[in-house]
Amino acid sequence: MNHIQPTTADPTSDSYSVEFYPSTDDYVHIALKTTQSVPTPTAIKFAYQTFLVINAVGFPAFLWFNDFFLIGFLLLGINVATLAWVIPWFTAGSLRRYYEHTVGPRENKIARVELTPVGISYWADDAEVFWPWRRITSIEETDESIFFYFPGNGLAVRKSGFAYHDQQVAFVRAAQGYLDVSLRARLEQ
Repeated sequence: MNHIQPTTADPTSDSYSVEFYPSTDDYVHIALKTTQSVPTPTAIKFAYQTFLVINAVGFPAFLWFNDFFLIGFLLLGINVATLAWVIPWFTAGSLRRYYEHTVGPRENKIARVELTPVGISYWADDAEVFWPWRRITSIEETDESIFFYFPGNGLAVRKSGFAYHDQQVAFVRAAQGYLDVSLRARLEQ
């Protein structure tokens, strides 16, 4: 449930802001993205991969060697479908239910994000959070949102909050410029 809200993206200003309705899908996207950045311990990764190889390849091969070709191919197909589609679908669905439960009806309340040369301010649910640019690690853009990542989490801005595409482009360009300046300053230190 996103509605177009007025935005300020004055090219002569150093401040860019947008109002939008947050989305649970954005929280899920951030969670999936940030968990990928956490390295899995080697022993756990090895145990998981061994289990997958035995289950996905070893057991169907055992069935083929014992002349159960049809059941072996059926099991191989089920394993491939499970690994490729079912497990990711359950994971995303579980995260979605988690955020719907913990965040509540946040999608019905307007959030506001403001970019300045100093950092990003976020207002929602009568609270304000600020991240300086030195904490932002990357910016990602999807069809629906603009994501700002910092260690362990992220922030989403729904593109539906921009009344005009030019405002969205100016917002992203300013954000990337502020981040580039911050990254250069970190490298010089």
